[in-house]
Amino acid sequence: MSVRSCRTISLMATLVILVVGGCSGPGQTPGELTGATTQSVAAEHVSAVLLAKSWLAILYPPPGGGGSCEPVQNYEFLPDGSMRITGTNSDCTQFDYLQKPDMSGEGTITTPGGKTSTTEWTAPTYTAGGMSHHIRKVMADGTVLDLDYSMDWSRAGTPQTRKGTATLTDGRTMQFTHVRAQDVEDKLAVTLPDGSQLELTIPLTSATGAIYWPVFSQGAPGVFTASSGRRFDFTIAGADDMWKTWTFASSDGREGTFSLGEGLIGSGRLREHGDIIGALSWVSQGVGTLDLVDAGSAQVIPSAAARDFQLDRWISSIAALGPAPMY
Repeated sequence: MSVRSCRTISLMATLVILVVGGCSGPGQTPGELTGATTQSVAAEHVSAVLLAKSWLAILYPPPGGGGSCEPVQNYEFLPDGSMRITGTNSDCTQFDYLQKPDMSGEGTITTPGGKTSTTEWTAPTYTAGGMSHHIRKVMADGTVLDLDYSMDWSRAGTPQTRKGTATLTDGRTMQFTHVRAQDVEDKLAVTLPDGSQLELTIPLTSATGAIYWPVFSQGAPGVFTASSGRRFDFTIAGADDMWKTWTFASSDGREGTFSLGEGLIGSGRLREHGDIIGALSWVSQGVGTLDLVDAGSAQVIPSAAARDFQLDRWISSIAALGPAPMY
């Protein structure tokens, strides 16, 4: 067997150990260390993709709601001054809200499968230039969303801010802030319990059938800082109402250029100092395959925090994070 073949087999064996064992021991060669680091970079990148995918789905639901049901709203004005709002959303969920005379309220939303979540909100607090509510949503699986919603009509773009915490049943929390300046941009900041952070800015326009829609051609710049401390400066860009490319540069000298498909599935190349070091592809849930140059293949998986805090599992649009009767 040739020396080159022995080295290739050895490096492939090392990658298998890294994937299965998740750790490395003493005596690694520079090539083995490079492969492990590249795998870590790839996993952190797909964590960023999975988080961005979840929030983009919430911020920009399909025009018209994307459902098969005709939206219906019914209003009942009660003797005490309260208002009851019932009906069906385009995704066929049914809602039943009660808004009290002071504009506080509570209600439920039930999926076609029978899962019910609850929402309650405080009476609005008004200032000279705006208003605010506190909102609490308890999802069917026990996940809790607590947030402060505010609107500032004294500033250009009438920015709306949603600042809150998502708490899983095991106690882990995600902090998030979303600021929407109408017809200008969305700004999103997310912090996961493992310390990783995502920031994303998306330019906005109006569109038929949608409240706001990304300006795909301008691109959406962002930053992802992994729990390891590695930083990814990235840009998602597109055309024809689709995201089509994702590029990043990491703080340790690696770069990625990827083509995107439906659901932000992607494939492309990783480089280090301009040299190709591997190819990476991933499916809609972020699980990817990394093919290293002369070193075989390895699976890459998003972090547990990125997988568990896909907020679009619980809400279908950003409007659901507002006091319900406003929408």
